Amino acid sequence: MAQALLNDPSLVFLDEPLGGLDPLGRKEIRDIITRLKDEGKTVFLSSHILQDIEMICNRVAIIVNGEIINQGALHDLISEKILFTEVILSGVNEKELKELGECLSGHGDRTLLKVFKEENVEKVLQLAQSSKGKVHSLIPRTETLEDLFVGIVKQR
Repeated sequence: MAQALLNDPSLVFLDEPLGGLDPLGRKEIRDIITRLKDEGKTVFLSSHILQDIEMICNRVAIIVNGEIINQGALHDLISEKILFTEVILSGVNEKELKELGECLSGHGDRTLLKVFKEENVEKVLQLAQSSKGKVHSLIPRTETLEDLFVGIVKQR
């Protein structure tokens, strides 16, 4: 990568630059790519690690079998609609929770619950409060680039 940047090019092609790196190396390379982008340089980045693409890129092209299937601004391609809300809580009857969402797993005394209906999120919070339980986290989940990619590939 250093060799590619030596002459301060305005256009950079990087093929899987984050593959095989440890977490610190991955962050360092992401920071370099982000800096290049901030400097106004064009960076073409190919990667199978779609989470990295989401973190770095503002425009993407989805290529399947050598054909561009979809392309555009990342925020235009991925829906911001909440798909479900992930709630981690403890001290609440799991049987009652199953009526409001999908219990995925227990983490010690904690339960991970996927709530698909917005109105059920409020019910989960009320249930936690009435049973003197504790809500550890509540995270709305939206579509990811991976969700989009998998959906496109499954349709083909």
